[in-house]
Amino acid sequence: MENKEAQRLLLMARNGRAAICFLRQNFKDAANVYRGSLTLAADNMRKLAESAAISNKNPPPSNTNDTGIDPLQELHILHNLADAQSRMFTMAAAASTASTETTTMTTSSSSSSTASTSQPYTQNHLLGQLHVHKLQSRAKRLERRYSMVRQISVEVALRPVTEFRKSLQKELEAASGCWQSALAKIKTFDDDKGSSSSLSSGPLRSSTVASSSSSSSVSSASNRFSGGQLFHSLVGRCHAMMANYPMGVVNASAFVKPAALSARLHRDFSDLLEVRERLVETLTTAGQNPTPADSDVKAKGNCGTCAKHLGGKGPPCSHCQMEQLLKQYTRNLFCETGGQHLRRQGRFDDATAYVRRPAPLFSIASATFDVARSVNGSRGSTNEEAANLVSLQNHWNKLYSTLKKEHDALREVRVYITCVA
Repeated sequence: MENKEAQRLLLMARNGRAAICFLRQNFKDAANVYRGSLTLAADNMRKLAESAAISNKNPPPSNTNDTGIDPLQELHILHNLADAQSRMFTMAAAASTASTETTTMTTSSSSSSTASTSQPYTQNHLLGQLHVHKLQSRAKRLERRYSMVRQISVEVALRPVTEFRKSLQKELEAASGCWQSALAKIKTFDDDKGSSSSLSSGPLRSSTVASSSSSSSVSSASNRFSGGQLFHSLVGRCHAMMANYPMGVVNASAFVKPAALSARLHRDFSDLLEVRERLVETLTTAGQNPTPADSDVKAKGNCGTCAKHLGGKGPPCSHCQMEQLLKQYTRNLFCETGGQHLRRQGRFDDATAYVRRPAPLFSIASATFDVARSVNGSRGSTNEEAANLVSLQNHWNKLYSTLKKEHDALREVRVYITCVA
């Protein structure tokens, strides 16, 4: 692997040198550099086989199609070598025609001599054209093989995404609003205890959770059956969890009353579904198109994001749009807390690392189920309701686990679409 990477870097430098020759219209030197690159790679493959034979190791498989060059670099070399040689012959033909016309105008008696001297050039020109044609055919074969490998890789990566899409459709529909049963259970319990007026006693600030929210959560938990502050106990528990998240990730107004919390969870879940559907549709459509359109290639070259260092000033290309969409979906599914935030709290040393946790949507919904299930067996609670809450919570936890696996599959598809080698 180290040798292949070293060769990749060397060929990249040689390609840059050949590009300078192209800019200077020195096509002969450019062709020599490209031919030297092909010879260099062939020599390296031969030395590798000889070294493996001497050390009694298994030699590399004899594959006439394997030159040991990165496929994209080889395609670049073959295409530009054919272009350089074609330009050389075109310029030589133009120079020969001008020389013949000059000689004819000077003396008519030298016409037979001109014909005899031009014959070897004509043969060389035909041989040169044949060589260019062979290079172009070789480049076309490599391009087809590369496209085929890319398409097969994308199709293989898309299979689990297609399976997840089918299996998750019913699960997502069933999970929509499942937390409402838990919140209704909490509200009913508080109403029965005559404590609904205490639910709007005011939310705690997420930035001052450290000791006050923990103590209030504990006191609320101890009084939830007698005092009826079950929702307040849920609020304290949620604020304790939010201490592990970046400040302001959830607005405190979401914890004013059960209806507000339900609306916040519904909004977050709707956003997640909308972004997920767009991402899956975008990746699936892109994966079914093995050859990009000319407009996509032009947009890639003028992209103000990935081609900014090359002077690109246009809108994001299709690949950058995929990346942005994937990042947005990741933010809806997870919450990544940086090491600096945790180090300020004295719980983490590495400021460059981060911790990935479930998005607040999943953490708060799980806490809601836990608090609602804590009153199972109390007066007014039936076994059917208790079993229903357990079933909904298990379904919710399983849904998050499945979405995480689908997220990994989507990332793999994006990698194969944008940078298959």
